[in-house]
Amino acid sequence: MREIKFRAWDKKHDIIHTGVSVFNFQDFKESILIENSDIELMQFTGLHDKNGKEIYEGDIVSFPKNDGTIPKLSIIYNNRFACFQFKEQNAPIGLSMSYEVIGNIYESPELLDK
Repeated sequence: MREIKFRAWDKKHDIIHTGVSVFNFQDFKESILIENSDIELMQFTGLHDKNGKEIYEGDIVSFPKNDGTIPKLSIIYNNRFACFQFKEQNAPIGLSMSYEVIGNIYESPELLDK
C-alpha cells in the first residue's frame, strides 16, 4: 500500500516544507499558521526515481526514451482517473527505473520551458 504524505510550497517564503500533515487548519495551534491560500500541497506518488528520491506531484522528471531524447515532464494528479500522470502528455506515470527528479514546478519552472 502506498504511503500517503505531502510536502508544501510556501508562496510567501518561496520554500518547500517537507513532512507536512494535512488537517483542519483551524485546529492548528502552533506558532506558525499557514493560510490555505499561501500554500500549494504536493502529494507523494508512491514512486521513487532512479536515485531513490521520492516523486511528488509538481516534480519535474526526466527520462531517456528509445529515440535518444530526454523529455522533461511535470507530474500532476488527475482527479477524473484517480492517478498521477505527466501533465504534458496526459499519460499515467508508472514504475520506471529511469525517471530522475530534476526539480519542481515551483523552484525550477524554467526546466519545462521549451
